[in-house]
Amino acid sequence: MPFLDDCKITAEAPTATGTSTITSAAYDMAGFTGVAAFVRLGTPAANNDIRVQQATTSGGSYNDLAGTKVTHATNNQLMVDVYKPQKQFIKISVARGTSTTIDALVVVQYGARNRPVTQPAASTSEQWVAPAEGTA
Repeated sequence: MPFLDDCKITAEAPTATGTSTITSAAYDMAGFTGVAAFVRLGTPAANNDIRVQQATTSGGSYNDLAGTKVTHATNNQLMVDVYKPQKQFIKISVARGTSTTIDALVVVQYGARNRPVTQPAASTSEQWVAPAEGTA
């Protein structure tokens, strides 16, 4: 089965340099088994991190999920994957202790119960199965 039939991919806008904590949009996990987040920071630092938070409603009070904090002093690409979150809504929190940009925050919701998945309206995609060689 093609990847895009099973996964919903959302790329959030980059964030300017700063030290504030940035929180992603709320992701509704109804109909998905797991969620993976990929964050690229402009400048790595030991006090920059990402973590997953969850809530029962999209506008509810979000709490950190135990053990989901990811940090590294020299790597600027941080990733976290949560399989079977216990509540319906998920957010990704990016804490910037050292001034940096958030170059990319990409969230992949996977294990769709209903296929094919509808991708976000602001994205364009195509899928090909065993394409022939030739002009792209």
